[in-house]
Amino acid sequence: MLNAVAERLIGGDLQERLPEQSGGGELDRLCIIVNRMLERLQEFVSALQGTGDNIAPDLRTPLTALHAAYGTARPCRTDDGACRDKDG
Repeated sequence: MLNAVAERLIGGDLQERLPEQSGGGELDRLCIIVNRMLERLQEFVSALQGTGDNIAPDLRTPLTALHAAYGTARPCRTDDGACRDKDG
């Protein structure tokens, strides 16, 4: 049972938890501690995903502006050694 849960956790299923018994033995206490660690890890991963979701719209505008500027830029002519600005 513990091995199967551990394999699912390794596979990325952070919803999984180790089974907790009420016996109070050392293994039971360890399962409780690991489950608490998994809860914290899941909170951190969710916060990180939220940060990425919030950053994406903030980057969209400057990246769009850069793309537009790049699209209107004129390439340098290497045959005469001169670069022309976009006005001519």
